[in-house]
Amino acid sequence: MPPDTRSVFGLFNGLNLDFFDALLPSLPNFNGFAPRWAVPSKMINPKTEQKTSTILLTVNSKKEMEINHAPGFRLSQIAADEALVTGSALDFIDINKGQQIAMEVSLM
Repeated sequence: MPPDTRSVFGLFNGLNLDFFDALLPSLPNFNGFAPRWAVPSKMINPKTEQKTSTILLTVNSKKEMEINHAPGFRLSQIAADEALVTGSALDFIDINKGQQIAMEVSLM
């Protein structure tokens, strides 16, 4: 099945990273490869349209857990429709934990 290219997340999952997967294991002390993508964005309360500027960090949480990428950050696998958001950002746009947010992503 081809990746879902209707969103930035689908494009991220569809990137061909075979070059890095083949090259990087030859490095000493290499435990694995999990790409991250940081993009400028706005987080929006869909009910009030209140927004704040953010940096969206797209990660493969399953892969990061497999290679123990951030051992100090006890992360559970994040579903495709979930996000970790700071409390201050949620407060700023008047959103409670568990409510839906909208993201506007700028690809330059």
